[in-house]
Amino acid sequence: RSLNAAMVVLAQEVGISHVAAAARDLGIDAELTETPALALGASEVALIDLTGAYASILAGVAPVEPWGIVSF
Repeated sequence: RSLNAAMVVLAQEVGISHVAAAARDLGIDAELTETPALALGASEVALIDLTGAYASILAGVAPVEPWGIVSF
């Protein structure tokens, strides 16, 4: 059983533009296609940006600037 339909319905109730705005507030700066499929991850987001968004939720402050280790 999939929860995809429930996520799309929730995003539509909240408003797709609000979902996209929340993602931007969390530091996602990728181009987000404002369609119901946005709730399913239809827009491409870099892993480092997604990591920063999750870190923002954990820290309770947004945006969190993510960083990575290139080499050591």
